[in-house]
Amino acid sequence: MYWYEVIGQDGREWPLIPDGMARAALFAAALAFVLAIALQRTDAPLKRFMTSALLVSLAIPWMVEDIAWTYLLSPRIGLYNIWLGQIFGIGDSLLNIYSIWGLIWVMGLSLTPLAYLIISPSLSLVDPHLEEASLVSGARLRTTFFRIDLPLSLPSILSALLLCTVIALEAFDASAIIGIPGRVWTLTNSIYGQTVQTPPNFEVASAYAVILVAMTLTLILLYSRSIRLSQRYATVSGRTGRPRTFSLGRYRWFVAGGFITYLFVYLVPVLSVLVFVSLHNFWNPTDLPPITLANYENLLIFPSIDTGIFNSAIVSVTAAVATAALAFFLSYTSTRRRSVIGRSAELLASLPLAFPTIVLGIGLLWALLRSPLPIYGTVWALTLAYTIRYVPIVSRFLSGPMVQLAKELEEVSRICGAGVATTLRRIVLPILKPSLIAGAVYVFVVSIKDLGAAVMLTTGDSALFSSALYNLWTHGDELVAVAGGILYVGVLSGALLILAIILKIDLFSIMSPEGRRAKSGN
Repeated sequence: MYWYEVIGQDGREWPLIPDGMARAALFAAALAFVLAIALQRTDAPLKRFMTSALLVSLAIPWMVEDIAWTYLLSPRIGLYNIWLGQIFGIGDSLLNIYSIWGLIWVMGLSLTPLAYLIISPSLSLVDPHLEEASLVSGARLRTTFFRIDLPLSLPSILSALLLCTVIALEAFDASAIIGIPGRVWTLTNSIYGQTVQTPPNFEVASAYAVILVAMTLTLILLYSRSIRLSQRYATVSGRTGRPRTFSLGRYRWFVAGGFITYLFVYLVPVLSVLVFVSLHNFWNPTDLPPITLANYENLLIFPSIDTGIFNSAIVSVTAAVATAALAFFLSYTSTRRRSVIGRSAELLASLPLAFPTIVLGIGLLWALLRSPLPIYGTVWALTLAYTIRYVPIVSRFLSGPMVQLAKELEEVSRICGAGVATTLRRIVLPILKPSLIAGAVYVFVVSIKDLGAAVMLTTGDSALFSSALYNLWTHGDELVAVAGGILYVGVLSGALLILAIILKIDLFSIMSPEGRRAKSGN
C-alpha cells in the first residue's frame, strides 16, 4: 500500500507499462518463431540471404534504430506521414511513433533477431524419429507440428519470451527517444525522469525500481518452474539423426515473399533513412538541402570516436569470451545437478536480469570506488559490467538446447572411461557449439552498443563508441550522431568478419542449420 501511494504522487498511467512491454516481447517471440520454422525446417528460397540479414540487423544500435523510426513515423517530420499526406491529401498524420503502439512496434522488431537466435537452435535439434513416428502413425504435418515440434521447442520459446520481456521492461533507448516525447511512461524513463527533475524525487524513483525488480524476479521464477521437468524435452540422444526438412511445394515462393516483406518493413527502411538523413546538414523533408558529407567530416573531429572504437573492440571481445565460458558452466551445473548447487547456479545465472544496465552501472560505480583494485575508469570495469550483465542472456541461449541434451550421451562416455573434462570437450561442447557461438556473438555486438552501463562507468580514456554517440545526440548533433551510427554498422560488420576469419567461424552457421552441417561435415 505504501508503494502504491508513493507512485500515486507521479500521476502517470503506470499500469500500461507492463502490458505494453509484454506485448512487445510476445510480438518479437511470435515473429521469431515463425522465422525460425521457415528458415530452419523448410526448403524456402532465400534462406541464406534472410539469415544474413537477421545477423546484420543485430549490428544496428538500438538508439540509432529508434532515431530512424522517428524520421519515418514522426507526426510532423516522418517521411511515411508526409508521403501519405501527399498521396491521399490527408492533413492529419495517420501514423504516430510517439505512442504505446509505436513503442511496441519498435521494441518488437528490435528484439526479433535476438529471439530468433534463442529459438532457432532448438528447432535444429528436434529428433527426426519422433516426427517420423508421428507421420507413420497417420498424423498430418499440422498435427505433427503442434504435437511434436511445438512442445519440444517450448523451453527455447519461453527463454526468448522471458528475455525479451525483461529487456523491454528495462530498455531505456526506445523509452527515452520515443516514450518521453509521447508521454508514454515506462519503468525506466519514469525512474530517469524522477531523478533528473528539479527537485529530484528519489522516493518515487525507488518505488518504480522496486516494481521493476519485483516483476523481473517473478518472470525468472516462472521460467525456472517451467523447466523444472526438463527431461521431458530431451531429444538429442545417441539415436538422433539429422532433422527433416519439410517441402513447401508451390508455397516456397510465397514464404520467400514473406521474407522480402519483412526486410522492406524493417531493415531496408531503417538503413535507408539513416543513410539519407546523414547526408543532409539539416532535416526538412519538404524542402531538402543538397546532399553533403559534412556530417561524416564533422564526425572525424571528435577524438572520442577513435578512442571509443578501440576501447569497444577490447571490451566486446573480452566480455564475449568470459561471458560464454561462465554461462556454460552455470547452465550445465543448473541442468545437470538438480540440488542446492544446481539451484544456486540457476539463481546466479538469472539474478542480474532483475537489474537494468543503468542500475547495474550505478552499483558497480560505488563498488569499484570502494574497491582496492584500481580498475574504475578503465576498460576492465566495463568488461566486468558486461560479463555480469550478459551471463543470464547467454544462459538463455544455452538453456533450451541444454535440456534437450539427454544424459545418456555423457553416461556412455563415462562408461567408456572418459573423464568429465573429456566428456565436456568431446560430447557436450560440440553439440552446444552453435548456441555458444550465437551467445558470444550477441554479447560481442550488444556490449559495443549498450548505453546503460557505459554512461555510468566510462571516463575520457575509457569511452566506448556507444557513449560517444550518446554525447553527440545529447549535445544537439543529431545528424552527426546518425552518421556515427552508419559508421558503427560498417565498423561492427568489419569486426565480425575479421573475428570470423581469425577464429575460423562461419557466421552463417550461427543461424543456419545448413551452415552447421557443412561445418561439421554431417
